[in-house]
Amino acid sequence: MSRPRRINVALIAGELSGGGAERVLELLATGLDPESFGVTIVELLGSGEKAVGLRAKGYEVVSFVPDGNPKRTYLNFWRLRKLVHRRRIDLIHSHSASALADAALCKLLTPHLRLVHTFHYGNYPHLDASSMRIERWGHRLLDAMVAVGFRQAEAIRRTYGVPIARMNVIWNGIDMRPSRADRELLAPYLGRGRVIIGTIGTLFEQKGHVDLLEVAGLLKARGLPVTFLIVGAGPLWQALNERCEAMGLGDYVKFLGWVENAADRVMGAIDIFFQPSRWEAMSMVLLEAAAAGKPIVCTDVGEASRILKDGVSAFMTKPGDISAMTDRLEKLVFAQDLRNRLGGAARASIEQNCTAEAMTRHYEALYLDVVSTENKRSRSTTRRVSAVPEH
Repeated sequence: MSRPRRINVALIAGELSGGGAERVLELLATGLDPESFGVTIVELLGSGEKAVGLRAKGYEVVSFVPDGNPKRTYLNFWRLRKLVHRRRIDLIHSHSASALADAALCKLLTPHLRLVHTFHYGNYPHLDASSMRIERWGHRLLDAMVAVGFRQAEAIRRTYGVPIARMNVIWNGIDMRPSRADRELLAPYLGRGRVIIGTIGTLFEQKGHVDLLEVAGLLKARGLPVTFLIVGAGPLWQALNERCEAMGLGDYVKFLGWVENAADRVMGAIDIFFQPSRWEAMSMVLLEAAAAGKPIVCTDVGEASRILKDGVSAFMTKPGDISAMTDRLEKLVFAQDLRNRLGGAARASIEQNCTAEAMTRHYEALYLDVVSTENKRSRSTTRRVSAVPEH
C-alpha cells in the first residue's frame, strides 16, 4: 500500500527578521515532519537574519525581493501563485499582515489552495490602519485562523466580529536548551559583584523601556548592586539613551544594541529577566527566559498569567506599575534561593506546555484537518488545538 502524498506547505512572512513571529516560522520550518510535509519557506519583502540562519543550515528560503526594491512587491501575489503551481503547494501559512494580503490574493486565483494565518499582534484594536484593512478583508478567505493566546483570540473576535468558533488557539513554543553567555560580548558586565537584570526586545513603546528606566532609577536610589542590560535596537534608541543619561543612570543601565541571536548569546548571563511590556500576544523571549530557568519579573499581559503563576514561577505586576516592579526586583536581588525556585518552576511550566515540539504537532494536526476537509465551509472549526483549556 503506497503512502499518501506529502502535504506541501508554504510558510510565508514579510521578512524573516528576529521577531517572535519569524521565530515561530523558523521553528515550524525546521520541525515539521519531513515524511508528512514538504516545506517551502518564503519571505516577501527582503532577507532577514532568520533567512540567513536557515540558509546556513541548508534550508532553501525563497526571497521575492532580494534586492529590497519596494516597487517589486506589488506583484508578489502573482509570484506566489506561480510558486504554488510549480511546487504543488496545498496550503499557505502566513505570519504577517502583508503575507496574508498576498496569500489571500493568491487564493482567489487558486480556489483549491488552503490558507492558514497566525495572528501574532497583541494589542487589538490598536493595530496600524493598513494591517487592519488587510486582516478585516483577508480573514474571510481563511480556512483556519490561529491566535497565539486566549486573550488575543477574544480581542480579534471583538475587533473583526469573528465568531469565536472560527478561532483556533495554538500557544507559541520554544526549544528547551541550556542557556549560554557570549563571554566576549558580555565581558564588561561580568564578575563585578552585581546582579544582572536583563531584558531583550525591540526598542519601541510596547516593551515598556521607559518604565524600566524609572524602575532602575528607584533601585539605584535604594543602593542596590545591580546592572540593567537592555538588548535590542529600534526607533526609541536615541530617546531612551538620552533619558538614561539625563536620569544619571549611565553607570547603572547599559544598552547593548542589536545582538544577533540575542537570547542564545545573552540569556545565560542574566540573573533576573525583566519584561515590563505594555502589551503582548504571547512573548517568545518570555518563553526563552522561562525555558532557561531564569527568575522573571514581568507584566500580566497576553498569555503571561496562563503560562506562569504569580509568586510561583514568576512575579507579575500590572503594566506601568513602577512601584510593584521595583519591589519585586528588589526582593529577588537579595534572595538567591527564591530566584532558583522561581526559575525552576518557570522552566517546568515551559516543558509541560510550551515546547517547540508541542507547538509543531498542533500545527501539523491543523494542517491535516484543513487539507483533508473536502468542504471547508461545512466543517466545524470549534476545536482548539492548544493543549491548555481556556479559563
